[in-house]
Amino acid sequence: MEAEFARVDVGFSRLSGTDTRSWTAEEADDFFRNRSFSPQERLPGDAGAFLSHRSAWRQNADGNSRAVAVFEDDVHLANDVKALLRAAD
Repeated sequence: MEAEFARVDVGFSRLSGTDTRSWTAEEADDFFRNRSFSPQERLPGDAGAFLSHRSAWRQNADGNSRAVAVFEDDVHLANDVKALLRAAD
């Protein structure tokens, strides 16, 4: 991830993901009970991705940034992504 952002000369902050692999079936059921996930998405990893992204959104809402972009750690960025991100700000 670091190499990919360096390749396109874009700075970034990495947030730790939310690890839900150790959740019990009851904890997972509790999480999914009031959320709109399809049956195929009701895996602990999907809950972890949701919670990680929500954390990023909250950090942005509480900060001074005007915009935020959230990427997975296996992202492949287009060569012109820097211009796109600047345009969003």
